[in-house]
Amino acid sequence: EVVITSPSRTTLFSQRQKSLDEIIDMLGDFDFLLVEGLKTSPLPRIAIFRNKLDENYFDCSDAIAVDESVALSDYDIPKNIAILDLNNPEEIVLWILKNAKKVK
Repeated sequence: EVVITSPSRTTLFSQRQKSLDEIIDMLGDFDFLLVEGLKTSPLPRIAIFRNKLDENYFDCSDAIAVDESVALSDYDIPKNIAILDLNNPEEIVLWILKNAKKVK
């Protein structure tokens, strides 16, 4: 393990993979932890798209956030997936507040 620290920040480089639970324990108190990737973890997911959707994400997404560049009518989006406006951060925050998984 390598730690680089200064008065304003600290960085940890680990030589082994850490589980999400180990990372949560390392972080201590926090309000929200946004995790990118980890498609097999049982976490609520928002997939973000511009221009076109990747339908491969339908099976692992609870919501998709898109802007006006995506023609939603071109896709058969499963009914269980929420559609969010990528340009409406309040809507996305409300979805996160409603769907976030509590860890502690």
